[in-house]
Formats: sequence, C-alpha cells, structure tokens
Amino acid sequence: MSVLVVAPWGCPAQWKVATYVLDRVREGTCTSLVPLVKKLKESGEEVTVVVIVLDSLVDEYVGKRVESPCYRHYVSCFRRIIGGKCGISDYGEVVGYCRELARCVAENVARERDVVINDLRVVVSPCIGSPGGRWCFVGNARDFMSVTLYELGKLCLLEGRYDRVVLDLTHGVNFMPSTCLHIMYYLVSILLVRYDIRDGVLLEVYNSDPYPPERARLEPEVSLNINLVLKERVKAVEVPHTLPAHLLRPRDRVPEYVAERVKELNKKFVRPVRIILSTIYYPLPLALLKAVRECDVEGVVDALKEAVSLWREQVRVISKGSGKTEVSRPVELNPLAVYAGLLTHAVYLRLAEAGRNCEGVGLKDLEDLAELYRVVNESYYYLIMDEAGRIKKSLKNYKWETNCVKLADLLGQEGGSTSPNKRVMIAHAGLQKELVLLCGDERIDYEYSTLGIGSIEELLKKAGLLLRRG
Repeated sequence: MSVLVVAPWGCPAQWKVATYVLDRVREGTCTSLVPLVKKLKESGEEVTVVVIVLDSLVDEYVGKRVESPCYRHYVSCFRRIIGGKCGISDYGEVVGYCRELARCVAENVARERDVVINDLRVVVSPCIGSPGGRWCFVGNARDFMSVTLYELGKLCLLEGRYDRVVLDLTHGVNFMPSTCLHIMYYLVSILLVRYDIRDGVLLEVYNSDPYPPERARLEPEVSLNINLVLKERVKAVEVPHTLPAHLLRPRDRVPEYVAERVKELNKKFVRPVRIILSTIYYPLPLALLKAVRECDVEGVVDALKEAVSLWREQVRVISKGSGKTEVSRPVELNPLAVYAGLLTHAVYLRLAEAGRNCEGVGLKDLEDLAELYRVVNESYYYLIMDEAGRIKKSLKNYKWETNCVKLADLLGQEGGSTSPNKRVMIAHAGLQKELVLLCGDERIDYEYSTLGIGSIEELLKKAGLLLRRG
C-alpha cells in the first residue's frame, strides 16, 4: 500500500528536542515527522512525504538559540542556501530557496535518526502577515489553500495512487492546520475519482502533545505522545454544488495584458468544468461521456496550469529599505475553482485510462461508469445498473425493423414529452425514454434532433441540470 504523508511546518529553528512516542516507536528528536515515517516504513509501507512550508521561511530566524538538531540544521542550511543573498527580487527565487531550505532540514534531521525519506517533496505556499518581522506578505489567506491543493492534486493525479493519506499537524502554524485538514478531504475525493479504490481511502490525522516549557526546565527528558486525532475511511466524493464564476481574478490593479489573460483563462476553464461536473453531481453517465467528447478537457488542464503560473508571475517582491521587503499578490486564485479543475482532470484521466474515447457509447460503458458514480453517491450505482438492466432485458425480446429506435418504443411505452425533465432525468440516470436512441448492437445516444439542440450543454440547460455559478 502506498501512503501519502503530509506535514505542514512552521519554522523548524524553534523546535525543541523531545522523546516522541508513537505506539512502540520512541524517538528523541525535534520533529514528529521522524517517528511517524519510521513507523510507516517498519510496517512495509511505500511512503511519499510532502512537507508544506510558507514562503515566509525566506525571512531568517534570528531569535533565541535552541539546543536541537532542527535549529542546528536550520542555521547551517540557511547560511548555505540563502545567507549572503542580497536583494532578492524574484518570487521564483523565494520559492526555490524555501523549498531547498526545508528539504535540507528535513533530510538532515531524519538522517541523524537513521531514517531515510526516499520520496520527499516540498510545497512552498503563500504566507500572510510578517511572522519574521523583516518580510511582509500581502494577499489573501485562501491563496495558501489554492496553491497547496494544486500541488498536492497534481501529485495524486499524475504520479501515484495512494490508498492511505496521513496528515501530521504537529508543526503547523496559524491557518495551516485547519486549511490542510480541509484540503485532505478534497485530495481524497480526487483520489477516489481518479482511481478505482472500492474500499475507500483511509485518512488519518496526527498531532503531538504540546511542548511543556515549564516541565522541560525541571525534567531531563520531555516525552510527547503523537496522538491519532482522526481516523476515517472516506468512500464518498465531495462534488461542489455551486461553482465559482472565475478561476482567476485581479484583486489589485494589473497590466492590461494580464487582465486580458485572466479573462481568456476564465473563459477557457469555467464552462467545460461546469458541464462535466454537472454530469457527475447528477447521475448522468451518458451525458458525462458526451460531455468529455464535446468539451476541451485538455484545455481545462492547460488553463489551470497557466493560471497558477500567471498567479506566480504576478507576485511582486519589493524592497522597502532598512532591510524590509514586501511580497504582494495582486491576483487571486480561487481554491474552489482549483478543486473543480482537478476533479475534472481526475474524471478525464479515469475515462482515458479505461479507453473510453466516447465514440460509439454502449450500455456496457454505462455499467462500467456505475463504479465511478458509486463514490459520488452509492444510490447512483444501483440507479444506473437498474436502468441498464431494464434496457438489456427489453433488447432481448425486441423485434427490430430498423437499426435504431427510441427507448420509449423499445420499452413498449407511449412516448411522453420530448422536453427534458429534471426529475425524470435524475430518476432514470439521464435516460429519459423520449430522448434516447438504442441500436441493436447496444449503442446508445441522445437524439439531439428531437430536442432541436446541438450539444450536451444545451440538453443540461433545458433540463435544469447545470450547476449554478456563484
């Protein structure tokens, strides 16, 4: 089993030594990450570790010296990586230095306890305020969620399937713990959609006892339990019921070309995401297959990537004199839109991996898709399977006079209204009998000509099945 360990970190220079206890594992170290990884590796797990740090890590800690490996390695790594670098004016440099610094500290502290982290990633996310005193970070706290979710989402979509996700909140600061917990549920949803994980994804959250400074002065050894505070096997996907109207939005004045690029990316992104997620939110497997064919999903993926790049390019690093620096973020990246885009990408990859290019959709395709809908709502699975079974039964006894017939004729039922009905579409998994054509080889499709429409978007709109934008 592959395990993803996510650990939000503040400034490691401030962490003291304690004996961390996790079940039978006891480690005298300055971070709970070491015993946590050690326990997982001893259990034979394949472990990927993601340390999340703030870009404020670029602001050197000059506080009281701490007798711990974390302080010692922080000072050594900072001097080697950032020390002496004057006049940093590029945000890409800030992110690169913070990433290298966090990696250096994590690897060295773990190595001292004979723990090797084979697959270590570092995500550098935006800070708010001035925790170090010399650098000031101006923006919105939600930027942290957008960037962190995007980086973790890419990892899960493109690099590995994880059946277990572990979040260690011990060293998170300010808004990091609460936001990271929220992100984990989004991440689990992405995994459930992307991969056929029928038993669900196991989510575990750990947090150590607080460090007791008073007792530490009196006792030679401080022992801290690493507590399991949440353990849940998540089997259901969170699909947004309302989608944001934008992916990017300027929050300050930006150059005209940036404003135009923002509009282009929003246009390229929002419409197809809305169409595809509408067919997931409601039990509409045939509509989903049609939507993936008719929408530019690869364009959605590209737009999301370009949006994050544009957001980073517009971050301004400005020297304020007297050793002060301001980092401002004039463009907002909407976290719910980022999640919606990642979820759309997950759907696309799952269908592509199964070889469904949506040409010549058959009943078997709908039955196979039932497993995807099971993780959205288990009742959807039975709804889809029941509809497909009913149609298959009718196909066996039908006497064909033409190659294809309306579903209403196949079922021997009088046709009703040829306008899509929201209740009927939901109740029959999108297969409203007046709107669907069946062929002898079990191919199935919507009859657009009956409706006087030309796309699945128009069908969803007529039926009132497009998710709202807010």
